[in-house]
Amino acid sequence: MKTESVKRISSIVVFVLALITVACYIMNGMRNEYGVLSTDNMIAAMASAESGTIVNRGFWYGYNMPFNISLIMTVLVKLIGTDFSVVKISMLIFLIIFTVLLIFLFKSLKIGNEETLVSTSFVLLLFMSSEITRTALFSHTTYYLVSFMGLCLIYIVLGMPEITEENKITDEKTDGNEDKRKKYYIKPVLLFVITTVCCINGSHIIEGLIIPLVIAMLIKWVISGIFTENSDENDQYKLKESRKFLFTAALIIVGSVFGILIRRKFFGNIYYDGALGRFTDYGSWFFKEKGFFGQWVVLFTGRVNDVTNMMSAEGIFVMLHYLTAIVILILPIFATLYYKRYDNELARLFIINYWSSFLVTYMIFSLGYAQKDEWRLIGLALMAVCTDCVFLSAVMKDNITLRQIAAIPLLILAFSALLNIIITYAFVKTENPENEIISFLDEHSLDYGYASFDTSANVITVLSGDKIRVRPIEIHEDGTYRIERFDNEFSWYDDEPETERYFVILNNDEMNSLSSTLGSNAVESIDIPDGCIWVFDNNIFTEGQPVYN
Repeated sequence: MKTESVKRISSIVVFVLALITVACYIMNGMRNEYGVLSTDNMIAAMASAESGTIVNRGFWYGYNMPFNISLIMTVLVKLIGTDFSVVKISMLIFLIIFTVLLIFLFKSLKIGNEETLVSTSFVLLLFMSSEITRTALFSHTTYYLVSFMGLCLIYIVLGMPEITEENKITDEKTDGNEDKRKKYYIKPVLLFVITTVCCINGSHIIEGLIIPLVIAMLIKWVISGIFTENSDENDQYKLKESRKFLFTAALIIVGSVFGILIRRKFFGNIYYDGALGRFTDYGSWFFKEKGFFGQWVVLFTGRVNDVTNMMSAEGIFVMLHYLTAIVILILPIFATLYYKRYDNELARLFIINYWSSFLVTYMIFSLGYAQKDEWRLIGLALMAVCTDCVFLSAVMKDNITLRQIAAIPLLILAFSALLNIIITYAFVKTENPENEIISFLDEHSLDYGYASFDTSANVITVLSGDKIRVRPIEIHEDGTYRIERFDNEFSWYDDEPETERYFVILNNDEMNSLSSTLGSNAVESIDIPDGCIWVFDNNIFTEGQPVYN
């Protein structure tokens, strides 16, 4: 009894510490590394609040997800304005939703209460490893994250008691009890609604969620049929499982198609929807680039400077995160070998689902344009960590030999999680380099201008609470520039009322490209670290067209 109490209290302490750590990052550390990839949700929310609709028809979306954190941000922008606190509050709300989903996911996979809290803590803390994982999970939401959250909801629904019972459709089985009949219909209705809402967010959800899930269900159905001995009783079981598989798979597919049709009808179909599945030419395939496994490691280690000394504190952190990335990737293999020893059928499905997701993601990532960004692996990485937790939770209740073997990867993951707590609290003391430029612009009374998307653009707009507006532009080596049709809208390039001076922020390469065209018309040039700011006494666009090309 005493041991159980210690175990319960310890799991609660770990869980609370994990929540506080991530919340501390969101409130104090997120701003410090808030970059161009994090701005999409807030910029879209500003556009929605401006138009008064969920989707701003005049806005050029990087990707258009009607149902994600931008919806919460839009409401908050309407209530309290465009201050950066909107991003913090929204991500805290997301943290609560995400944590609840993880807890119910693990419970649906029949993991004990203490193990559920520790597993949830592992997921939260292991994704504090690098700037890439932190920004991909806790500074904005992407379709990879939406796919994973949709998967959690589906498994939660599949694990509901009313769903796992024998189907109660006929009057004979329900004894005419309409209440039981209604309970049975909860499953198909919820599955249909979840898949529909998820797929309204775009066709990339099909690739990241629906296809791997249906493949996993098919494989599990086949495996169950192969390993079930022939008998009259087992034949009835096979028939029931076949009906269950066909019905559930059909429901998910129909819900997905319905969601895509709703998206095309009411929310538009933008070009970026298919970017995940666009394939590169043969010369750019994964074995000629860094590839899947290299990017997987970078996801957890971050982009390391080439001159980093591996014997320094930073180098040791990198090596530990490297080891963590390998452990996370390898453990699902052992989880699969353990397949027949799981008591829960849903846990078995989840492990198969991981491998179907791995296959689809590996193909798309390795052969397509997605390989350029490590953060695109975040959905698969979340599934891998959850699979690891399911496996370790089961093994730690097995015989002493397996427990001793499992203790090695468990200690590695635990130490990495502890290290991430320390890194997080040290990291919150740093400063975002864009703060210096914001202060600089404010001192010179410059509040409306332009920059390339990758330089500063939307980052300054969000960090300054929309007080200083910097719109993204494309800058070309031939000395020309134009509107960047990504996360902005046409009206943002019109003359700004009561603005007498406009500015352009450039890095050194951009400055050299535009020096003889745009630069020759600047009335003032202000040096900043690694670039300059050109000031103009009029807008550099007229009706969306460049003035100085």
